[in-house]
Amino acid sequence: MSLTNEMQRCLKFAAVHYPPHVIRLDRSLPITGWAIDAAKMIAEHLGYCYEIIPQEVYGIKLPNGSFTGILGMVNRQEIDMTVTPLAITPTRAEAGDFSDYLFMDQQDIIYKRPVAEADMSGFTKPFSGLIWSLILASLLINITATFIVMWSKSQIDHKRESRKDKKPKQDITVFSAITRAVFWTIQTLVSQSTTWNPKGVPVRTLTGIWLFVCLIFGTVYRSNLSAMLILPKIQVPFNNLEELLTKTSLDVFIIQDSMFYYAMMTAPANTSLGKLRKRSFSGYDLTKATFDVMRGKYPAVCAHTGALTILHYDFSEDGSCFLYTTHQNGLFRGVVTGWAFPKKSTLKPKVDKLIARLREGGIIDYLQRRYVINATECLKPVGASKPSAARVLELKDFYGVFLIYFGGT
Repeated sequence: MSLTNEMQRCLKFAAVHYPPHVIRLDRSLPITGWAIDAAKMIAEHLGYCYEIIPQEVYGIKLPNGSFTGILGMVNRQEIDMTVTPLAITPTRAEAGDFSDYLFMDQQDIIYKRPVAEADMSGFTKPFSGLIWSLILASLLINITATFIVMWSKSQIDHKRESRKDKKPKQDITVFSAITRAVFWTIQTLVSQSTTWNPKGVPVRTLTGIWLFVCLIFGTVYRSNLSAMLILPKIQVPFNNLEELLTKTSLDVFIIQDSMFYYAMMTAPANTSLGKLRKRSFSGYDLTKATFDVMRGKYPAVCAHTGALTILHYDFSEDGSCFLYTTHQNGLFRGVVTGWAFPKKSTLKPKVDKLIARLREGGIIDYLQRRYVINATECLKPVGASKPSAARVLELKDFYGVFLIYFGGT
């Protein structure tokens, strides 16, 4: 084919729905997506017209060596390139040649965001564990010191009265001294009234110091207690694949014929991917899967860019985040993606040069972010973003209050 004839023909781009790269929510709507925008820019820069051919699946390699889906179209040279970015794998590279890489991706697990629940131990949160340990140590020290001072003073008074030939008044025993020291120390700590009136300078000095300590402790504690009593607690179901398998019994959606799907199907049974195989199901209907995940029916494994799209739709619906991802503990980090071309395509070198310019100039990143601009809020750690709705108080919210009242404060 001459150069003139090649320039006159229209390029054929095969596109599979995979937001945000290629978006085709309805057959009556035009195909959009950042990859479509980038392909149009490249075609127009090279002076080509183009035709977008919608397809349903990526394709797989059959036992006879042929390929299905858009990979089959590439292998049979029915199209000029795929406009849907594909993860580059050795098997897919047999179907055609891949372009210079478009971007690096990873696999995330996406699921419904956990909601806040009552924390019955909220009344212990005003102080850290170290402070509570120090308070307990101070309590034991004061009980011991109060008993020693009280018992010593009693013995001194007893001997003094004996020297005066008076009948000594043995009004205190070891048991009563210990009991009085324990109850008085605890009662003052929890702000309960006590009928014991310390007598003698040593005892009053020691108890006065303890009362001052209790005043500081009680003031600081009460200043934070109101908010801490019903502090909401958020339990994240899982943060990675191992926790998903061990902490839950959820079945997971996997995109049929995806890179992760084949890695899972070929993984040894004793690995995490092999164990996931028994608790997974797959399909091609990404639109249905997206809405099912948004409703919290099941978690799904998808590319990070695909998860961003779901988070974008989630937040765009009413300004709240109902989903979260494990992007901080992503699977298969550093996945290289590109467009597939027929073997020995003369178009590929031209496109590669433009891809490098678009990528290094930040245009590809900019085009991607335009379609997932509202996903940023939902990428924050669970509990860091504002609550999606006011939480209705439950009986469990008041258990901490009841315990405090039962304890006497």
